[in-house]
Amino acid sequence: MKECKDSNNLMGEMFTDRLIKLRQARGWTKKEFSAKIGKTQQTVGKWENGSNAPTFKDLVKLVGLFGVTSDYLLGLSDSPSKYAYPPINDNRQEQVEEMFKELDEGNQDATVDFIENRLDNQHISKEIKENDLKKQIGINEERPTKRVSIYARVDAQGFELSEVPVDCLDYPVPIPVHDIALKVVGNSMEPIFFDDEVIFVMKNSILRTGDIAIIRLDSRYCVMKVCKNSENGDIILNSLNTDETAITLTKKKSCTIFGKVVLM
Repeated sequence: MKECKDSNNLMGEMFTDRLIKLRQARGWTKKEFSAKIGKTQQTVGKWENGSNAPTFKDLVKLVGLFGVTSDYLLGLSDSPSKYAYPPINDNRQEQVEEMFKELDEGNQDATVDFIENRLDNQHISKEIKENDLKKQIGINEERPTKRVSIYARVDAQGFELSEVPVDCLDYPVPIPVHDIALKVVGNSMEPIFFDDEVIFVMKNSILRTGDIAIIRLDSRYCVMKVCKNSENGDIILNSLNTDETAITLTKKKSCTIFGKVVLM
């Protein structure tokens, strides 16, 4: 005489069977699965062997994790959501074909349109990446350089100008026409000039509003911006360091204009 199975036991078997299949379809070990659901391996093992059942709160987590309905997971329905079993690399094409056959004609047409659109985007993205790579290769190609002599290391607080080069470096061509070159040290002149940037200077140049000038103050030199007082028209020299006081050229000051920075 065959023994009749209790309906609750049958539901439990379907739950454990589907839980195991869903986990395996994603390639998760029990350890990985337990970490994702926030439970111990022992608890997950009891769920899968049917010796214990998840709480309602845990069931909600499982439904969200696997993307299925609770009815399917509990064995009350044979219709999981379309995301229940993710494609497996070995038979991805076969699975896609089976899912496509289940669609009605209208949804098949919409699916084909979607795939064509994705392919177009894929081709465009590929072209963009290839162009970016070509540009990057071009940037990284070695550019010809020319030796430049540095006559001072400068910052916004002022500097001393040497009669002989204090440094030499290879600078990418083309190099602007200049009389002397200076090298920025530190970040005190940002965002106009940055650390290690080379400043090229033309001596005895005509200054205009907005120009960057090299000014001699007593025994030191400063990098300053030429501005104009909107009220009286006086020419003002502003330090690139906002903490320094501006200099008005109309006043008697022991300062001379050394040259103008060649902005590239």
